[in-house]
Amino acid sequence: MKKAAKLLTIKRTELMPDICAAVFLFFYYFSVFGRFGQKFAAAVAISVGTGLLLGFFRILFNFSGKDTNDFFSGRFGWLLFFAFPLFFPLSLSLWLIPFVLVSAYLICFGAFGGFKNHFFNPVILAVIFMMCGYGYTSVLNVSRPLPVNSGYKTWTSGMPVSKPLWKIYASVPLDSAVKASVSSHLPSVPGASRGAVILLFSLLFSFIFKRRRLWVIGCVCFTVLFSYLITHFVFEPALGIKSFYPLLFGFVPIMLFVGVYDFETISQGRFDQLAASLIFSFFAVMFSFNTENVYLPVYAFLIMQILTPLISDIKAMFVKAAK
Repeated sequence: MKKAAKLLTIKRTELMPDICAAVFLFFYYFSVFGRFGQKFAAAVAISVGTGLLLGFFRILFNFSGKDTNDFFSGRFGWLLFFAFPLFFPLSLSLWLIPFVLVSAYLICFGAFGGFKNHFFNPVILAVIFMMCGYGYTSVLNVSRPLPVNSGYKTWTSGMPVSKPLWKIYASVPLDSAVKASVSSHLPSVPGASRGAVILLFSLLFSFIFKRRRLWVIGCVCFTVLFSYLITHFVFEPALGIKSFYPLLFGFVPIMLFVGVYDFETISQGRFDQLAASLIFSFFAVMFSFNTENVYLPVYAFLIMQILTPLISDIKAMFVKAAK
């Protein structure tokens, strides 16, 4: 009984970030549900249910009292089960969700030394596993979602014929930029909805809970900078592409939320945060404007996770040599 009681012992302050994120996602789910219908609600239920089931087995088989609080903290990987439905293309079969989540969970928390001992982010790993395991999801075309309250039929991602994302961005009127994330011009993917709201919450979450503030600020600044450079030196300015579009459209906002919430993924060092924000922003902007695949910012996040430790090691070598 003492061991079981110890499993439930946790400081209230440790739960606050999880509670705030869960409340935000709860209301966000409702706003997305009105646009994507019943199949999105089913995806959320299956994803969260898979997380609860894994958590139950973790409590059931872990009575040693060692590292038990990880079940309640972010290190358990709650974000994996809460955020994955936002990346789940609704044209995919629902029965695939548990297999993708369990596979990603076992890899992140059971392989390569366990979580925090490798650079894999659970959410990113699950999305990439889904894209690689089921190839046609990686080439999903963007489509205009059906009107609000259209029901489950809104899951017709992939139709009609796609066009490069920068053409979609340029087609959104400037006076609709603030509310552009609910525009009919945007990709029909749950996580691409209401990007301005996700961006604002990520900034607030970062500053309130002191989680990777320098990384978030760097991502915002570098994204605008790279967008400005690419739209003025690569594309013709007459196209009307605005430098802040990637901050509101596509998967860049939800990527910022993933990085802020799962702060274990990004190092807390100032240099590491700046390097990570620079790498992510560069590749996210390049992928956003040069492709018709809305999922490529996920790969930008993975590239950031791989390159940042290497750059940090090189910097440490030079500092050590200078001494």
